[in-house]
Amino acid sequence: VCQIEHWDEMPTAMSRIFSRCAVVATVLFPVACSPIDRETSTEHAAAARNWQNVPTKEPIVVRSFPHNHSCFTEGLVLDPEDGDVMYESCGLYNQSNIRRVRVSTGQVLSNASRLYGLTYEAMEGSTYTTQDLTPVAHWSFATNSRQGWGLTTNQTHLFASDGTSTIYIWDLHATEVGRLEVTNDGIPQGQLNELEYIPARGDRSAELMANVLYAGVYSLARISLQTGKIFQWLNFSAVLALMPPLDPIYQVFNGIAYSPATDEIYVTGKSWTKMFAAKF
Repeated sequence: VCQIEHWDEMPTAMSRIFSRCAVVATVLFPVACSPIDRETSTEHAAAARNWQNVPTKEPIVVRSFPHNHSCFTEGLVLDPEDGDVMYESCGLYNQSNIRRVRVSTGQVLSNASRLYGLTYEAMEGSTYTTQDLTPVAHWSFATNSRQGWGLTTNQTHLFASDGTSTIYIWDLHATEVGRLEVTNDGIPQGQLNELEYIPARGDRSAELMANVLYAGVYSLARISLQTGKIFQWLNFSAVLALMPPLDPIYQVFNGIAYSPATDEIYVTGKSWTKMFAAKF
C-alpha cells in the first residue's frame, strides 16, 4: 500500500493508505492491489449503516475536475504550497504508482518533494524522493490486524487505520503513543480506510474524516478526536449523477484531501473519471 506525503524536513500533509495492497520493500513500488473483496460486505453493512441517531448531511459539491480513470485511487493529498497540485497514489497489481497531478486538468506532472510508502501487510514503510522515487529511509509499524489501511497527520503526530475500528496515534517515527476507538451510535465502526486530518477553524474543532469501506458506498465519517465518536456522516450519493455509470467493482468511494485555502474537501473513488470539491 503506498501512502504519500509532502515533506520538507517534517511532514506537512499526508495522504492515506490503500485497501487490499501489498508491497515488496526492496523493490521500488511493486505494489499489488486486488479488487475489493465483496464477500464480507454484508457483515459490515449493519454496523456501517447504523445511522439512525447520527446526523447525516449532504455536502455541497462546488466544482468537479477530470480524474484519470486509470488510477485505482488509494490516497490523496494537496500540495501545501500549490492548491492546484495534488499527490495521488494508485493501486492494483503491477499498476501501482504515485503521481503528482494538476487538479484543474487532471494532467500528470513531474514529481517533486518526498513521499511516504506504507505497506498493506508487510508492516513496513518507506520514504522516497519523488524526483526518481529512490527510497531514502525504511521503517516499521505495528497494528492489531497486522495491516495498514489509512494514514494522515496533524504535523506533530500520525493517525493510522488498519481496517478495524481503531485509529493508531503515532509519533513521526511511527512509534505508537495512543489509540482512538471509533464508534457509530455506540457501536464500534470497523472498516476505517482512508483518513484525512481536518484542522480547527473558527468554532469548529479539529477532526478526522474517514472513508469507510461499504458504508453506504458514498459516505464519509466525521470523527471527534476527543471521543472517537462519529458525530456526522457526509452523504456523497449525489455525485453518482455527475458521472457516467460505474462498474460495480469501481463503486468504491475512496480518497480525501483537505484544502485549507478554501476550507473544502476533495473526494474521488477508485478508477473514477471525476474528482469533486465540496463544502462540508
